[in-house]
Amino acid sequence: MSNVETSNPKPSARLGRWQTAVAMPVWLSALYATLSLANVRSSWSGVLCGPWGCTAPLEAVISCHLSWMVVLWPIIWLTIRNHSVESRRWPVTGWGLLAFGIAGIASLTIQETFFSGIAFNSPYLLRRVGLKVVGFVEAPVIAAFIAGCACLACIWLPRRPELPKNGISPLPSDFC
Repeated sequence: MSNVETSNPKPSARLGRWQTAVAMPVWLSALYATLSLANVRSSWSGVLCGPWGCTAPLEAVISCHLSWMVVLWPIIWLTIRNHSVESRRWPVTGWGLLAFGIAGIASLTIQETFFSGIAFNSPYLLRRVGLKVVGFVEAPVIAAFIAGCACLACIWLPRRPELPKNGISPLPSDFC
């Protein structure tokens, strides 16, 4: 009798070679496509400019934020792939990303509010803070906030139960 278990009902987070061969070019193409949006110019290019300040063209800002979402997607995908009824990965990943996003937004707000030299009673203070947060593309602050909210929202979605040790599903065969 062998001590090696022949069936593994829990799917592995590792991709097979053919899956990696397909996933990597698709992911790189998505990253290239989102970064290419920065080259598009439209009538919305200067919409973020005003008396409160100015930032890069809107297309470039959207391109950077979408690119950060594409960069974060593998983390979320691995969380989804290993998700089960008893999984603790959703809350850990969700709260981690949400905390990073909130910390980044809070630090940008504090920087703009206290260190920019603008008065607290300025009518443009909230717009300047918003412009600072939206225009900050050096780190995935907004993408982490959105991804963290999405992971935490997935906690309440119905999940497929894990298979028991014998590998026979207690669910009917037509269960989706």
